[in-house]
Amino acid sequence: MIDHTVKLWDLRNIKDKKSFLHEMPHDKAVNSAYFNPLDCSKLLTTDQYDQIRVYSSPDWSKPQHIIQHPHRQFQHLTPIKASWHPVYDLIVAGRYPDERVCAGDQRTIDVFDANTAELVCQLQDPSATGIKSINKFNALGDVIGSGMGVTALVWDRDKSVTGDQPEAQEETSTAVGGLGGRQRSRQRSSRDRRAPAVDAKLKKKLATLEELETKTEFTKPKQTRTRKK
Repeated sequence: MIDHTVKLWDLRNIKDKKSFLHEMPHDKAVNSAYFNPLDCSKLLTTDQYDQIRVYSSPDWSKPQHIIQHPHRQFQHLTPIKASWHPVYDLIVAGRYPDERVCAGDQRTIDVFDANTAELVCQLQDPSATGIKSINKFNALGDVIGSGMGVTALVWDRDKSVTGDQPEAQEETSTAVGGLGGRQRSRQRSSRDRRAPAVDAKLKKKLATLEELETKTEFTKPKQTRTRKK
């Protein structure tokens, strides 16, 4: 990935370094490449500057979408890697804008639709201004965990998206203090502070995806009982 490429290999038939199946050139070095967990028909890559790419089977030769997204890389920073929703084709990634390029752009957590490259919503907590390098959905896809320095943010769909008054996520901070190197943990509930309203697009998008999934599920016909005379 340092050579600005992503390669697909067949583990059953690796003969030498040139025996890959597909090669996907990128403009910059690449931080990560992940197949979507649902059916592995899409590949998500994140470079070290400003591109998130989505490739789709069976044509791996060119990206289905190239999403321009600021997440520039520095040695002291945990690499930002876009990741998948466990069920739907949604992507989450932390944003690290360059003030010299786009003044006033915020360090948000961005959620994209992988099928359309649409920005579904942006999550932001005004009291957490650091760079959210690590962002992952939980196994059910209704919670996002974000890592930022010594702070962890938890975004709950029920509280942050579907509630009438979206509440801030819980924050857990751990700091090392004292000569003895003791650790102290602090947890602040959503009552202590409020985050701005989360974009309703995420709620609408998830509801639409769930509705489509419900329609495609197999339903068994109801059995009718007959009573003998």
